Amino acid sequence: MYNEDIARLITPLIKAASVVELHREATAGQSGCTQPPSLAGSHFGGRPYAEAGGSWPICATCARPLTFICQIRMSDCKHEAIPGIGLFTFFYCWECFPQEDGGELAGQWLVRLYPDPQDRKATLIEPSQPGEPVQTTPCAVTMQPTHSLPDWDGIAVWCPEAADLSAQADPDEPWQSYLSTAEHLVGEADYATMVGGYPRWVQADATPTCPRCGRWMELLVQIDSERAAGITWGDAGLVYLFVCPDHLSQIRFEMQSL
Repeated sequence: MYNEDIARLITPLIKAASVVELHREATAGQSGCTQPPSLAGSHFGGRPYAEAGGSWPICATCARPLTFICQIRMSDCKHEAIPGIGLFTFFYCWECFPQEDGGELAGQWLVRLYPDPQDRKATLIEPSQPGEPVQTTPCAVTMQPTHSLPDWDGIAVWCPEAADLSAQADPDEPWQSYLSTAEHLVGEADYATMVGGYPRWVQADATPTCPRCGRWMELLVQIDSERAAGITWGDAGLVYLFVCPDHLSQIRFEMQSL
């Protein structure tokens, strides 16, 4: 049930975000679909954005080319971007299949940030190592605005007082008051590919802290298992990428599935 005390605590936490909807490029000309105009546009699969001197990333473990998953140009989003990030690309090794951010997984996934992506600066890169990377099915994307609050697994990170109030309101179902209040404020949360906002966890909260400043890191993007792009993270899971707004070189990876 809606709880006014919880609402007062969590309303300042509301973040704007953008839900990413995928469209197979073969149908990109249909209503509501947008063909990526260049290498500098948001899309899944196809050719990644790169600039002069860039190269196709190679997995440090198996030495195979990483798979290009997607790129998001922040100006395509419906919310304010983290300063300093104009576009990011995400690569992943399906051969090694990393599921969390550990030292032994270094080089099995990669995020590249570009502060000022432009068509005239885009350059084509191709894998140079033996073996073809697994291909992501090319998809155009559209963005829809949304608002986000932490899910029940995450609220203890951002506002433990709200979690305590919810548990006091209904000890048998301690999550009920919080989730009802959050839904009243921002609508029902669901699993989706989303830029910004708060993660929708499949398992327990795993929000990382920045190793340089100790602050909670912000969600850069969560990527759902997307049938259109041929992407399945384990058993219908999601991938979460986090970044520290004050130290953009600090990026963390997490995968969760059923």
